[in-house]
Amino acid sequence: MSSLGRYHDNLTIHEELVVVFTDRLGPEHPDTLGSRSNLAVAYRSVGRTDEAINLHEETLKIRERLLGPEHSDTLISRNNLAAAYQDAGRTDEAIEAHEKTLEIRERLLGPEHPDTLGSRNNLAAAYQDAGRTDQAIEAHEKTLEIQERVLSPEHSHPLITLKNLADAYHATNRASDADRLEQGWRPWHDDSTDNAD
Repeated sequence: MSSLGRYHDNLTIHEELVVVFTDRLGPEHPDTLGSRSNLAVAYRSVGRTDEAINLHEETLKIRERLLGPEHSDTLISRNNLAAAYQDAGRTDEAIEAHEKTLEIRERLLGPEHPDTLGSRNNLAAAYQDAGRTDQAIEAHEKTLEIQERVLSPEHSHPLITLKNLADAYHATNRASDADRLEQGWRPWHDDSTDNAD
């Protein structure tokens, strides 16, 4: 089966689950809201971004009303909505949602929590997409500094941040800074390639 067929089957399953959960549990039950969120992500994966955005917006409104703006499920909804906005080229809305999510996670979880680091990385990517490269670099540098301090050397997230930061440096014609970072991830990449057999 082609990957497109698998995505279509996956989408159909998610659509059916939303109907079942809504009928049996009601439209505002946590499992129904989780199912709606999964369906919106599935819509994004097949390029149905407008439908994803509508569903994410509806789910976020319900979660904010029922759970409050700082609940972990609400933050996940806002993050997913921001990603869908980004896919649609609505970078200002994506940035606003990512900034709000980061602010809450940093306040509640602290700057070193993995969810906070993920939020800062997502915000940096949105800044980059919007052409706000200096802000993207600042966010990537802060994320990398924390990751290098709190994560083990074997963890892959600093490597991803290094790559994202190097891309941002290239976008601002800071080739020497990008080259310095690229030297940092090449040995890791070479080792993982050598051990892949």
